[in-house]
Amino acid sequence: MDTAPYFFLSYSRTNLDSYFKKFCRELASTISLKTGCTPATAGFVDYEINVGEEWPVALSKALQGCQVFVPFYTPAYFKSDYCGREWQVIRDRQDAFLATCPAETPRPPVILPILWAAENELPANLPSAVTDLQFNHAAFGDFYAKEGLFQLLRLNKHRDK
Repeated sequence: MDTAPYFFLSYSRTNLDSYFKKFCRELASTISLKTGCTPATAGFVDYEINVGEEWPVALSKALQGCQVFVPFYTPAYFKSDYCGREWQVIRDRQDAFLATCPAETPRPPVILPILWAAENELPANLPSAVTDLQFNHAAFGDFYAKEGLFQLLRLNKHRDK
């Protein structure tokens, strides 16, 4: 990828399935329509790095250049060292930016979490690094807050939601 992606999707490999892949394709397609980029360059989703491998250069570049970081909140996400490392890269970028700004400058809202699993399935005590971010927004509806986006996509009866 020659240009920085608009988004970087951060997820646990255990959650990689056809619904996740479909969501990624549709998000890339939507960003492509709105920006004029190609779906292939709209975002970064790493399907190839294996446990124990060093991060590929492409993954590091995407983390350093993406405009939006999209973590997929699931129980497995909060157990993954790699997801935590990705999160830390984005926080470090935010901190570096804030170091150049006046003291009252708010943290840039570049982390947009997706509640993929039901909220009650997430760890009771989320890591302190993530507790300051809103992820259960009422505008997304009660079912999203209760069950997560995965269930909305999976069950036909909720397709309209």
